[in-house]
Amino acid sequence: MKATRIFLLAVMTMAVCGAGHAQASKTRARKAPASASAPAKAQAAKEASAQPQQPSEFEVFMASMMKNAFVVVRQDYHLVDDDEGEVKTAEGKDYWGRTYSMGVRVGDSDYLISGEAVRPWVKDGLPKSASLRPEVSRTAVRSFEAVEFEPWEFDADGVAELRDKRLYTSGGSEEPGLSLVGFSGQTRGYAVWAVPAAALSEGADTPAMRLVFAKTSVNFNDARTLYDIDSAGAADAFGGVYVVPVSERPGCVDFCVAGVFQRVGGIWKLVSVADGTELKPTASAGSCANPLDRLITDIDSGMQEFLCEIGLQ
Repeated sequence: MKATRIFLLAVMTMAVCGAGHAQASKTRARKAPASASAPAKAQAAKEASAQPQQPSEFEVFMASMMKNAFVVVRQDYHLVDDDEGEVKTAEGKDYWGRTYSMGVRVGDSDYLISGEAVRPWVKDGLPKSASLRPEVSRTAVRSFEAVEFEPWEFDADGVAELRDKRLYTSGGSEEPGLSLVGFSGQTRGYAVWAVPAAALSEGADTPAMRLVFAKTSVNFNDARTLYDIDSAGAADAFGGVYVVPVSERPGCVDFCVAGVFQRVGGIWKLVSVADGTELKPTASAGSCANPLDRLITDIDSGMQEFLCEIGLQ
């Protein structure tokens, strides 16, 4: 009987110890994921940061106002052999080279374009030749939301130079655009970046574009043309502009293009519009064909945020 009690006591002790050990194992098992979850959390945070952020109501509002002003300019060029009187093109193509750059509709019927659009062969790094002369052969444009390019009767001799062979205006737009204004002194506005869903290339030149906005301030100096900018969020940008909101009368806010972002030595710089420049669309050129339904739908949040952003509230 005594042996039986000892045996039962030993069994109970083993059971209790086993239960305690099992409980400890469960506790450790529960704690293990906590320590192991740190890398998982870091990975989740990394993946979350990699996801594109949803635009705010203000950005949606701004994009709806500006999207039709931005275009992709496609330039084809060939080589003219003045000695032989021949036009040279690349094998299997009717042009020698093709480039893409960003343009902006400004005023009643003008495009604001870069030196890359006027001299596309420079972007391609075409070497100088005594006998071969590059010449723009065909130009086309498309709005960011369009899926097809429309021909543009581009006249290289008819462009107006605005800034040191970097900014030009040229007629030919069938739609009015944004105001083009040169400022002097301190300004507050927005960097507007055009970011394509994929890089533009021959055969894949109609990717969707989205506009990304960032608050920016620039102190313009008449003696300068190029300005450093914060381009941390523009790694994949196709191009961009700096706009300054101006209120000229009650109920009217004009987002004026004050500069264009261009790569200089591989780094994004702001090319300013010369002080005194003013090219605005006339009242007759505009229309009310594009009511801002989204703003009306979200009038409380949208309008309040808008007024705060432009400093009117």
